[in-house]
Order: sequence, then structure tokens, then C-alpha cells
Amino acid sequence: DTTTNFIWISQPEYVYENTHYLTGWSNANYIDYNTLTNGILVSGSDSWSVGYQLNGTLPTNGNEFTNLTNGEGALAIELDTSSTWYMYAYTSSENTTTLSAIQSEPTQTDTSYWLWSYDGSTGFLKIYYNGVEIESDAAGSDTNFKLPPTSYVGNLTFGNSIYSNKEPMNSSTGVSGIYFSRTALPQSMNAHAFNNNGDITGHADYDDVVSFLNVNDGAVVDIKEFSSNVSIEGSLTYTAK
Repeated sequence: DTTTNFIWISQPEYVYENTHYLTGWSNANYIDYNTLTNGILVSGSDSWSVGYQLNGTLPTNGNEFTNLTNGEGALAIELDTSSTWYMYAYTSSENTTTLSAIQSEPTQTDTSYWLWSYDGSTGFLKIYYNGVEIESDAAGSDTNFKLPPTSYVGNLTFGNSIYSNKEPMNSSTGVSGIYFSRTALPQSMNAHAFNNNGDITGHADYDDVVSFLNVNDGAVVDIKEFSSNVSIEGSLTYTAK
């Protein structure tokens, strides 16, 4: 008014804060993108990326953490032995198929930053970890690689296992700062997340990100305001940093 200089930020939920992690993952507790899959990722030969911030000790021997699932297939990382990590692609009805053994095994026990990037033109799936590419494989030639799905039907979920013998991730593992793109994002996006506590808003390719979920103040906020309905299924808990 005429006597007060006061600035009110009416939508603070869109300001990147990243104050919480989602924890308590199980087959019943996950993030669901309630949309046709062509609304966020495109199937077929088109490229895509998904990145996220992971908190806590990585899975122990014999366990895995599943990333994206769509009802037809899923992507996961698993520690099968005490010294070898693998990235997997698998279907809802078949056992996991090894895409590749990871040559530089992740050893993170605290916060780590991940980016899966699929280059549709050459069919290579790459994993970036804390700003470094740790694996690349010709996933397009794998018959079990069905993510994105072969049709535009079904939801995308994060942290949900579709194969009964595989766990989604350790229940104590926290996840925040999840983002999706319809392009193969570069390694520098992962490095930017690693150097900025998961905040990717200042990266040159941020405009290519379709949805950027942030776990903020006990809620999941899509900073990019993607039109899809993003929901928490089950009883995921919000754990403050």
C-alpha cells in the first residue's frame, strides 16, 4: 500500500529448496506420473533422459534400485557380487537381462547424482554418476529394453519394481530432485547437479527438461509445472535433510 514497501512471494513452492527426501520405497510405495507416456517421454527410437539425486547408502550385495517402470519394462542398477555392479533392463514377465557390467563401481554412501540418457539415434543408454560417465551400452538391440513402452498406454513410475523377485530400492534410501527430458541430456547436466546440490535450473540445457520434481517442505513440487498429475502412491515418507 502507500505506506509499506512489502514484497510477497506468492508461489514459494516453485523456488528450488530441496529440503526433504522421499524414503520408504516398496512395490506399493512409489512416484506415479498419471499421464499418457507420450506426454513426458516418447517411445520408439526417440531419445530421453532421467536424472535424480540419491541419498543414503547404495544397495547392498544382491539388491538393486529400480529407476523407471512403465508396466512393460524397467531400468535398474544391481550389485550382484561384492565387486561388480550391473545395469539392467527387464520386462514384467522375464528375468533381468544384463545390459552391461559397470566398470567403475559406485561407492557412494551419502548423496549421489545420477543421469540415465538414451540416445535414440544410435541406441546407446548411458549412465552418469556424480558428473562422470560410468557406463554406455547399445540398449536398443536388447529385446528386453522396453522403456519407454512400445505404445503410448500406461503410466510411468519411479522406484516401483514390476518383476516380483526384484526390489525397487532400499527402503531407507532417499530420492529428491528427479527430472525428465525428451532429449539425451549431456554429461554436463549431471555434473551441474553434482556441483549445485541437485539444482539444475541454472544449466544451459534446462529448457530441455520437461519435468523437474523437487521434494520441498514435505511435498513433491514440479518446478517446471508439467501438466501431468504427479502423485505419491502408497506411503512414501518425507524425511528432512
